[in-house]
Amino acid sequence: MLNLTKRVEYGLISLLDMSGRAPEVVVTASEIAAKYDIPLKLLRQVLYRLAKGHLVRSHQGVRGGYLLERLPAEISVKDVIEVLEGPLHLVECILEDDCQQLNHCKIRRSMLQLHGRMVDLLSQCTVAEISALQNCPPLSAIQSGPSRLAIASP
Repeated sequence: MLNLTKRVEYGLISLLDMSGRAPEVVVTASEIAAKYDIPLKLLRQVLYRLAKGHLVRSHQGVRGGYLLERLPAEISVKDVIEVLEGPLHLVECILEDDCQQLNHCKIRRSMLQLHGRMVDLLSQCTVAEISALQNCPPLSAIQSGPSRLAIASP
């Protein structure tokens, strides 16, 4: 099953929280952990990796904390996943060519194409886009039609 890890979820939550603040306002790990009920120890590890990956900037000291290093529109979901979990790969042979079935594999070409589509999608989806989606109506207010989604009338 394809799932985002808790680290990625917490990373995205943190980035969304920071994107909703003024650019110069720092937020502490403790504030984010308390606000979203995230284990503080794990969140600190996530924020450390996000800082090492140049997605957030860390400020030390009494008034220390974190803020975005880039604009929300410049941080993709792919960036977050790769900073926190390493290179994306749908199947192992994406990263390595030592698969025992490589010479007679019936799915590799399809998986490579699917992998490319997945990478494209995750590269295009940004923190800004996810933030904008937070302001969308709830799913219960959306009706799907044959050709498009429409907002249900109250």
